[in-house]
Amino acid sequence: MIKVSATNLEAYRRYINEHITLDALIDSILRRFEPNEKMIKGTKFHEMLQSKNPEPYTEYFTKDCITAARNFMDYRSPLFEIKVRKTYETKRGLVSLTGMADQIVGNKIIEIKTTYSPIQYETYADSLQWRVYCDIFQAPEVQYNVFEFKDSLATDFKNCAFFNFFAPANNHETVNNWVSDYTDFLYLVGLENALEVQL
Repeated sequence: MIKVSATNLEAYRRYINEHITLDALIDSILRRFEPNEKMIKGTKFHEMLQSKNPEPYTEYFTKDCITAARNFMDYRSPLFEIKVRKTYETKRGLVSLTGMADQIVGNKIIEIKTTYSPIQYETYADSLQWRVYCDIFQAPEVQYNVFEFKDSLATDFKNCAFFNFFAPANNHETVNNWVSDYTDFLYLVGLENALEVQL
């Protein structure tokens, strides 16, 4: 069975909308990339927000940054990094779609994002990720907590914003169509049997 991640599906959408190249998409699918400094910084920020003890992260972030960012979190819910898989029917057969939520609070998904450019609503509103998460987690709402850093060397965020998106009435059909189109793409470029896309 072909497996698809929410990350791959979003990368495919960005390729279709000419935001990334074909080579970049294929590298993403086949995991042919090394994390850069910005990605590493974002991972550390995630870990700090999800940690019971943020003290070790003062090597990367100021105490004011840590306190301010953690004040936006709801630690009554310790459900972090929750992975879910859902199966979709396509003309190529069954396809497994997976996603991992940064946090679940009640019936709402919380996603933590770091960015190094000015925060733009459209970046998140246009994303397939929240639509996928609404469907596979059966969640009515996804909230993005977005933190803007000047650069990968910055030890404090300079801006933050919070965006809430709600599951549309036809969301399952929309996600299923994207999964079907992406699966056709895998066959078109000959990646349907790659180990990275096989369950």
